[in-house]
Amino acid sequence: MPPTQRIPGCRMAKASPRIPTTRVVVRWRRLARAALLAALGLVVLGPPVRAAWSVWQLANLRGAVAKAVKAHQVSTLGADLTRASQDFAGLYAALNWMPYARWVPGVGPLYTAARHVAAAGQYGTAGLNLLWPDLQQIAVSLGYRTGGTPVTGRERIAALVKALPKLVPALHRAQPDFQHAVAELNQVHAAALPSFLQSHAASLTHAQQLATTWVSRIPGIIQSAGVVQQVLGVPTQQRYLLLFQNSGELRPTGGFMTAYSLVTVHQGLVGSLAAHNIYSLASSVQYRPPAPPILHYVYTQHWHIRDANLSPNVPTTVGYINRFYQSIPHAAPINGMVFVDTWFVDNLLADVGPITMPASYHHLRITAQNANYEMEYIAEMSGLPSNTRKAFIGVMMKDLIHRVLTAHGGTISAVLNTVQQALNQKLLVFYFNNPRAEAMVQHFNWGGTMDKKVPGDYLEVVDANLGGHKDNYFMHYAVATTLNRQSNGQVEQTVTITWTNPAVVNNWLVVPYLAWVRIYVPTGSTLLGMSGDINGVTEVYQNHTVNKMVFGNHISLPGRMNKSQPPAVGSMTIRYLLPKGLSLRTLTIQKQPGIRYDSESVTFGRYHRSFTLTHDVQLSLPQ
Repeated sequence: MPPTQRIPGCRMAKASPRIPTTRVVVRWRRLARAALLAALGLVVLGPPVRAAWSVWQLANLRGAVAKAVKAHQVSTLGADLTRASQDFAGLYAALNWMPYARWVPGVGPLYTAARHVAAAGQYGTAGLNLLWPDLQQIAVSLGYRTGGTPVTGRERIAALVKALPKLVPALHRAQPDFQHAVAELNQVHAAALPSFLQSHAASLTHAQQLATTWVSRIPGIIQSAGVVQQVLGVPTQQRYLLLFQNSGELRPTGGFMTAYSLVTVHQGLVGSLAAHNIYSLASSVQYRPPAPPILHYVYTQHWHIRDANLSPNVPTTVGYINRFYQSIPHAAPINGMVFVDTWFVDNLLADVGPITMPASYHHLRITAQNANYEMEYIAEMSGLPSNTRKAFIGVMMKDLIHRVLTAHGGTISAVLNTVQQALNQKLLVFYFNNPRAEAMVQHFNWGGTMDKKVPGDYLEVVDANLGGHKDNYFMHYAVATTLNRQSNGQVEQTVTITWTNPAVVNNWLVVPYLAWVRIYVPTGSTLLGMSGDINGVTEVYQNHTVNKMVFGNHISLPGRMNKSQPPAVGSMTIRYLLPKGLSLRTLTIQKQPGIRYDSESVTFGRYHRSFTLTHDVQLSLPQ
């Protein structure tokens, strides 16, 4: 081996001594690798496991809450809310550790939806936790137990009224949380859900709509809470005139006013209620004006309180009724009126169950299915003494209202839903003398008021049964509206109303239909013609109170005389020009109180829409 040669300018490197590997070093290396793998596993697998655990916990909690609600026991819901808040927070935190899931094919949409749901859950439970102390106090008013036994219906209302002053500030504090919750929930798009979750798409959409609706009502609830207390007799007792309307004999505000009751409310407690036949007021009323010409059709020369609801605009009708009522000597002052329709009574009977009448009515069993028929049979065909026949509605309503006020659990929930639907569909209408209370009613469209100012076209069809029989229990209505733009730019509108009556004439409940029919349209409209089963002098006038033109006439329809004949059909067609310059961006259609539903169709050029009119609507028309 040649000797090592030194290269000028370079230093020779010394060989590093080899450090011997000990068992301790080996163990530390293994531990480090294990720790690194564990950390990686925790980062990669931990969040999905934590997320799955949170979802499992929430599913179990949902079942427990549903069970508690079904049992009407809410004493544990406070702890359940705390657990739900923790689980939603855990789910959201776990998902934040999984940003990579956003780009995994097939998983990305589910991951995004889960983050929004978790965020919505956090906000929602935060808001509920703010409300819970006060909600727990009024839970009894909604028919739930918090450890004690259920109380009476009257006490429930009083408990709700007492809790309002505390609940409203809490609701104000919780409002931002609920708004954030709805915003997050609405970021979840049902169409983007994986196929195995598409069966829940409808439930998701329903939840989004329900949450959006209720959160949008929070400001109104906050603003109207004080008014609600006043209406319910805090601190001063209130007295209301309840008017029970028979929708089988349709009138502009819902039906023939067949019975009435005076009811007091103080500190949220509803006083005793007794209903009386409307005819019992005839001898007490001192105001006896001549009948409006329209009522000459029913051969009456004097105007009576029972026929005072001639205007579909409830505040106008209230003014008419007040003239009669206030002429009664020593009449108790009232703070407002409540109009109750037959269909609302039927729906309440479906909620609370059948009512058994006393022995004077042979223990007749009244149900949602037979109530209308039995009421008419007792009045017209039973042969019972006059006083007994006239008292029937009062006795039935007293028992029904008692059942409603003493309902609990699922029944009270069903009743509350029925009340809400009745208000929206004008089967239950309020009027209050208190301007703030009346403004609240108008805000929620619970007052049966015709819109005086609308941004575009307008239509309301008003049918008044003047035949004195109950054809409207069976009648089907269809309203077809067609708009045609003429060469000069004006728009001709045609409204055709079709009545179909499948009932057979029996000369006590059903007869050939006689009615006074009007349509309310934009002021400045010009009548072009009227045709169909009309039977009288055409009316054309401007109603300044509601700022509408009115076109009307009497109709006389054929009857179905036996079952071998097809259903009786009649119609009325009204053609008119809309005023020049009227915006046609929208068509507002208001529903007459007392009609369960209309079949509606609207045609404007290529635009066509058919729907069932259950409440007031505003349609957007093509330009």
